[in-house]
Amino acid sequence: MSIFPSKKQWSNWSLPSKLTAIGTCVGILCFFLTIILFILSRNNTNKISQEKKLHLPTNLSTISNARNAYSILILPFNPTQNCTIQETHLEEVIQRRLITMGKEHNLNIFVKIVTDQNCPLDYEEARDIGKRLNADLVIWGDLYEQCFKDSAACLKYVIVNKMNVDIPKEGETDVKSFSSLAEIRKGLLQKEVDYIIYWSLGLQSYYVQKYRQALVYFKRCNSIENLESYEQLYIFMASCYGALEEYDFGYKFLDSVIKISPNNANAYFGKGVFCESQGKLDEAILSYNKAIELDLYFAEAYNNRASIYSKLDRSDIALMDYNKAIECDPKNPMFYYNRGELYQANRMTKLALQDFNKLIQLEPNNAICFNIRGCFYRDIGKHDLALNDLDEAVKIDPETAEWYNSRSTLHFNLENFNLALQDINKAIKLDPDYTALHNNRGLIYRRMHKHDLALKDFNNVIQIKPKDSYVYDNRGILYYDLNKYELALQDYDKAIKLDPKNSSAYYHRAVLNENKKKYKLALKDFNKAIKLNQHDSQFYCSRGKLYLSTSKLTKALYDFNRAIELDHDNAGLFHNRGIVNLAMNNPSLAINDFSSAIEINPKAMESFRLRGFAYFLHGNTDLALYDYDIVIKFNSQSGQCYYDRGILYDSIGKPNTALRDFNKAIQLDSNNANFYYSRGNVYIELEELYLGFQDFTKSIELDPKNAVFYTSRGNVLKEWEKMNLALQDYNNAIELSTDDFQAYIDRGSIYFSMDNFEQALYDFQKAKSINPQHPQPYGNTGLIYEKMDDKEHAIQEYKTFLRLAKDYTNDNKEFILSEIEIRLEKLKN
Repeated sequence: MSIFPSKKQWSNWSLPSKLTAIGTCVGILCFFLTIILFILSRNNTNKISQEKKLHLPTNLSTISNARNAYSILILPFNPTQNCTIQETHLEEVIQRRLITMGKEHNLNIFVKIVTDQNCPLDYEEARDIGKRLNADLVIWGDLYEQCFKDSAACLKYVIVNKMNVDIPKEGETDVKSFSSLAEIRKGLLQKEVDYIIYWSLGLQSYYVQKYRQALVYFKRCNSIENLESYEQLYIFMASCYGALEEYDFGYKFLDSVIKISPNNANAYFGKGVFCESQGKLDEAILSYNKAIELDLYFAEAYNNRASIYSKLDRSDIALMDYNKAIECDPKNPMFYYNRGELYQANRMTKLALQDFNKLIQLEPNNAICFNIRGCFYRDIGKHDLALNDLDEAVKIDPETAEWYNSRSTLHFNLENFNLALQDINKAIKLDPDYTALHNNRGLIYRRMHKHDLALKDFNNVIQIKPKDSYVYDNRGILYYDLNKYELALQDYDKAIKLDPKNSSAYYHRAVLNENKKKYKLALKDFNKAIKLNQHDSQFYCSRGKLYLSTSKLTKALYDFNRAIELDHDNAGLFHNRGIVNLAMNNPSLAINDFSSAIEINPKAMESFRLRGFAYFLHGNTDLALYDYDIVIKFNSQSGQCYYDRGILYDSIGKPNTALRDFNKAIQLDSNNANFYYSRGNVYIELEELYLGFQDFTKSIELDPKNAVFYTSRGNVLKEWEKMNLALQDYNNAIELSTDDFQAYIDRGSIYFSMDNFEQALYDFQKAKSINPQHPQPYGNTGLIYEKMDDKEHAIQEYKTFLRLAKDYTNDNKEFILSEIEIRLEKLKN
């Protein structure tokens, strides 16, 4: 397969996630051209030459004369010894014949006669003359007298090969096919020369991707009779049809090659490429198998088969085939590139780097190779090395857009957006018709918050390529940033409609639906994105966060485990898994995860903070305090950090120290209700009830939907014996949280103190239904039944209390147990 992706593929890739950027050889190195480059480098015996070297093609502009007229040079004809033919003006006759031929068939040819040049002695001399005068074809010949019935000429030609492809280079008419002077003067020319003109014009059109025009010339070649073999011509024609995605016609020509030559491995190789391009991977493998069966040294067949096995996640078999391809052709850079990509995909970075180094060893002056290694360094986070290689690519070839595009991606990833913009603008200047570059610039503008410019770029790309799924996806992200959710959703829907396999669009639509709290739809899209792309750690991470937010902790843990498998160097993934382990009450596992996150990113202060909390839960207050101190030292303006440490100090019996931290937290963030609530609890501990009451009141002002705040203030009011006000707070708490166990207990105690036994009994029964294993409501209902002289129910409730209370700890546990036991005995007696 080709080293480089097509522009169509490039345009489908967004900038941050693009893989290796490859240069202006996109069109040349499509897999159809791979067929030709290989076939033309092989001899007819299907043996691999030890001297063969398949170079990475260079920029089209380096192919001499590729975009100009086909230049034909006519040199003088040489009369044979003692020949009396004089002044035939044969050169002018041939020139007129070719010019007329060009006009009749719309050929872009230029014909020139050189009269001050002697007739060449041999083909090499003719070729040298052609090179010096920048010709594509040189025609000359010998004149004969009284040959057969008329004087005749032996036409000779030589192709000045400028394309590094193995095409017929020279020839002449044999004695039986001499053209008489009379025939030549009538405008007839040797058919073989006609063939070679059409053939060369076809090749020129092919190599500048004008496949329709190339087919016109190749078909004219095909119409010329009495040629011994059409194999090479048919393979080129098949390749043209393949490039035009007209596979049925292409198959016919490949079948014709097989019919002419049943053991032609090249034709089976071509069928394999056709099948692969149509997604018929099993058929492609069978065709490559046949090619290899006919030629055990068919390196490109091993390479292409390896590519398919790689797509099928059969990396082991793919690696064997890449190794075999390199064994057959150890100087082919393409094979090292493909094997390096396989190593990189399997996170075997050292082996990947060895292969990319080999590319540069084989092609030390090729910008493509430096671009490849630079993008590899970029993808594994070695930014300085990446920049060195991408700078070198630009230095070697400063006129290729793709190198600037690759370097722009690096700057983008490093959030150096001004440098990224400079490079992408340079790329666009060099290749203004390459729509992927405008798409990438739109992504840069989006990150620079230049939304109007970003939208303009995306709209321009969509206008040119209205079926480009990925541009709609990118524009949807921009609309999402602008809170234009309906427009974003429309673009995501459009992207998915255009390409149902666009995993990125499903992912972004899932994020939008999650933001709109449509969790079922979000989960459905996350699942689809992961099904389409099982190797993106971000997909698993986002689905894991969704599971975490909906308390599906086991599923969340699975997703973060999978994400870490795919991206073991991502601190954020370990951090998120640590949060899951905290939620699952596994503080030791959480500590390990937060420690891993900190090892990867020593500045991950949130991981330090949560590790401190995990240490706190684990009972290691010294290490918890150490982590909190680090966070405060690093970020002394974070109220949350002081708050966390205050909670710790309060838990270890240092309320005054906790109070200082809560004061600092409130000073830094005076609108956080939890800060006031926790300080209020410390005031209550210090028996500063009024200050506690004030803080609880402030917390309610800031967050009137939190039931716990009302319960705590109600307890202060109850302590002050302001029962009606306390009752209002308990009512508010229960209204906000109908399953608040403590609120029912507290309100029931108020009703009990007011001798409203019926309402008190209701509240305690409700508390029992919420937490049937807690002893307190049983003790309270026992007291009510005792007050109501219902001894039977009172005894039953006290017995349940005593049974459950054994498993609970309380500062007054022994006293309470003793009191209930005394009451129980009295009731029994």
